[in-house]
Amino acid sequence: MAQIDTEPTENRSSFAIYRPFSGRDVYVSTRFTTISGKIDQAAGVFVRFRSSDDYYAVRANALENNVNLYRVVAGRREMIGCMEFNVSGQAWHTLGIAAKDDRLTVSFDGRELFVATDRRFPGPPGKVGLWRPAA
Repeated sequence: MAQIDTEPTENRSSFAIYRPFSGRDVYVSTRFTTISGKIDQAAGVFVRFRSSDDYYAVRANALENNVNLYRVVAGRREMIGCMEFNVSGQAWHTLGIAAKDDRLTVSFDGRELFVATDRRFPGPPGKVGLWRPAA
């Protein structure tokens, strides 16, 4: 998944949903590289996706050199975990999130970065996939 349009991405996220699967306790990861971008150079994955307004997502950003974990509720993005970390632009990285019960574990390049707990989406399983966050 790539954004090749030069139009600003504010308030516009892209999702690639893996439709055959739905799960609650899952691990999702992706390999990614950032190529360019003045506003944002980021990649992400999501879990427990109920709609484009309700899910958990983790994002790695090469411009900000951080990895952030978000809870999106009713379309409002809230950071529930973060870590400053070197996310090299134009290099390949692996970003992952493990969801088990109310525990969300974020990893980057095979290293566990941090764990957050959240009980917002305890119900039925949700979809998983790739996320291109809005700037």
